[in-house]
Amino acid sequence: MTQRSTLNISLPPDMKAWIDRQIRAGQFGTASEFMRHLVRQAIAQSTRASIDDQLIEGLDSGRPTPMTRAGWAEIRREGRARIAKAIRKQPRPRRKSA
Repeated sequence: MTQRSTLNISLPPDMKAWIDRQIRAGQFGTASEFMRHLVRQAIAQSTRASIDDQLIEGLDSGRPTPMTRAGWAEIRREGRARIAKAIRKQPRPRRKSA
């Protein structure tokens, strides 16, 4: 089982009510699932920003790099692997029982 740590947060009542509505609607099973989802999104956004920064740095370097078929194939493989990993990490929405 994955080890967990506890983090207590304080929210204004309207934010807490909104999260509770998401849980009742079946979007998430618990407030913890909701918070983990938000953290995963923030991590992905940070990773994308880092990649963008690296791409801009490369473009600004003035050193052109010719792309080959093998290079494009590697980019596609890496992209597909990252998408598959991100999908596996997504929480499965809870459905209400009938």
